[in-house]
Amino acid sequence: MATKNRPPPKTPEPERPALSCDRCVDPARVRVRTAAGWQNLCHKCDDRRIHAEGEDYCNTHGLDTLEKQKAYCRAMLKRGIAKSAPAREPGQDDKEATA
Repeated sequence: MATKNRPPPKTPEPERPALSCDRCVDPARVRVRTAAGWQNLCHKCDDRRIHAEGEDYCNTHGLDTLEKQKAYCRAMLKRGIAKSAPAREPGQDDKEATA
């Protein structure tokens, strides 16, 4: 005899991917492709990885002081903004949205 008010069966929680580092207790949130293959990283480990890559880049390009790093960033921003930002007339976006 079936009961009418039986709750639906619970679905099992999905398995969390295993972390690439053993010292973390946080769940893996980011999947990153590295030279060693794919790695599952928590946010803290991903931040450490990004920081280490940035330090390596600065060291190989001779950006050893904060002033040199700022000058490099300003030069790259000027170069990038001049290339990527198209000239737009006022209201040009409005015409594209209604078309």
